[in-house]
Amino acid sequence: MTPALAHPDERLAHDRARYLEVTTDLRAAEADAVAHAELGYSSSGIAKEINSGESTARAYLARAIAGYGPEAVHARSTDKFETDRDLDPVEQDDIEEWPEHYVDVWLDAAGSHPERVPEGVRAKVPR
Repeated sequence: MTPALAHPDERLAHDRARYLEVTTDLRAAEADAVAHAELGYSSSGIAKEINSGESTARAYLARAIAGYGPEAVHARSTDKFETDRDLDPVEQDDIEEWPEHYVDVWLDAAGSHPERVPEGVRAKVPR
């Protein structure tokens, strides 16, 4: 049963999060946080929407970044929002092509959540 959703963003976020749950290894709360981030919510706004603390929301986003890269939590257009873009696990080629600040963001998230880093790039994470 779908929860009563008060405004359009809630419906978009709900549908996108359910899609992410099916197509990635994100847990429900992480998928909810990513879906709200994609809608442009700040970490405090995400926390309010998913009924958590801001540090918890930031941790959910960091886990997503560790596995799928910084672009996983970027705001984007809502056309065909729930299914228009899959999240792909980070690969070596991604790291080599990212600008330095993306690599820094990813390394920070990966260092905090090494269990979420894809096997093929774990050697890139400092211990």
